[in-house]
Amino acid sequence: MVALPALGGSILRLVLGYLTDRIGPRKTAIIGMIATVVPLIFGWKAANSLQVECHNLKLIRFRWSGSHGCRPGST
Repeated sequence: MVALPALGGSILRLVLGYLTDRIGPRKTAIIGMIATVVPLIFGWKAANSLQVECHNLKLIRFRWSGSHGCRPGST
């Protein structure tokens, strides 16, 4: 779990370093911020939709079997 962001950051650092030489630091900073914010927004939206799905699953489970909770082992 920790290695993926570290590897992604190191690759992004190489790309942004190259872009800084080619197009300048200001434009590169904007590109770097967009490249960082867009996945964060997608992750936030996915986690939010997962919460909604979990809530819906709780309602369905409660109606069918009387159990609540989305986590394994919760009743």
